[in-house]
Amino acid sequence: VRRTVALRLRLKAARLSQDHRVALETARLLAKHGAFAAEPARSLVRGLLQSVLSDCHDQGQLVKVWQGLDVSEQTMPEVAVHAAQRLLAVQGEPSLALVWVQPVWRDWVQSTQPWSVVLSAALVEVIEQALQRQAPSAQWLTWVEQARLAMPRHRELQYLAGMVCMQHALWGKAQQMLAPLAAQLVSPALQRKAYSALAVLAEQRGEPAVALAMWKHSAQVNSQVQ
Repeated sequence: VRRTVALRLRLKAARLSQDHRVALETARLLAKHGAFAAEPARSLVRGLLQSVLSDCHDQGQLVKVWQGLDVSEQTMPEVAVHAAQRLLAVQGEPSLALVWVQPVWRDWVQSTQPWSVVLSAALVEVIEQALQRQAPSAQWLTWVEQARLAMPRHRELQYLAGMVCMQHALWGKAQQMLAPLAAQLVSPALQRKAYSALAVLAEQRGEPAVALAMWKHSAQVNSQVQ
């Protein structure tokens, strides 16, 4: 009991001083000793992991933190997505970001319980950004297409499929997927990018009026968010 009290005080002090690494180590110990219920412990550790990742400023630091996580931590969706986001933000290797989110991606497309729109959109965006920063990946095109066919009503997944098709110069297929979807997307960020993609496709087809309409839709989403 005395040890638990001491650890709780240490955790509080570390969080107040923004020492996220010490806070994380302490939270792990408290969770191990059953000081918190399972879900609050998981939530606390998850938040501190994200804070530790945010403190990293280059790929080397991120890799070191990532390698120090156990599998259960690496496969927390919020943690894996945040790690990949941070890696891209510091101009790290996009292929590594995709490796980090791949297990989470598999869980997402196989899950029987729907994820929140915010988390789904974050996963989709980080995959899209990583893919755009490297040569077109036939493997990811196959994975996304297979998942899309399995879940044809999944909006964020349909969006990702359309954007991946654009990267592979499958213009007609991208248009077919994104056109009926843009107005239905709940995430403002994905909706804005879907309209922008439709504008680019319209310009490629030589349809300036359609392109202008799509650019206006994209701008309207921006103004609504602001």
